[in-house]
Amino acid sequence: MPKASQNFVIYNFRSKMKPVTEVYLRQVLKRMLVEIENSRELQVGKNIVFHSLRHTYVSTSRANGEPNFTVQSFVGHKNASTTEIYSHPEVIYFKKAKRFINKIVEKAQKAG
Repeated sequence: MPKASQNFVIYNFRSKMKPVTEVYLRQVLKRMLVEIENSRELQVGKNIVFHSLRHTYVSTSRANGEPNFTVQSFVGHKNASTTEIYSHPEVIYFKKAKRFINKIVEKAQKAG
């Protein structure tokens, strides 16, 4: 992201030198779930929570060839076995998920 701090992945839109807050990320996730018409019951049934994003990050990073040590370091796990718990490559259709996530991001960017 141009002119943003290199110390974090997602910057705060009000100040590119500060990271986005967890509260904001939780709000965005709720809006995304509403946008794709996931009812609260479905979210509970499938255990879709903010923490799920951590599992998704680990799984998609590993599936796309990111070295295990890099993924482990980025998520802050001391042990590789912990990172392994977060990885679920057998249940994610990565190409389909990537296309879907890209559509949501593009729509959010257009909405501004």
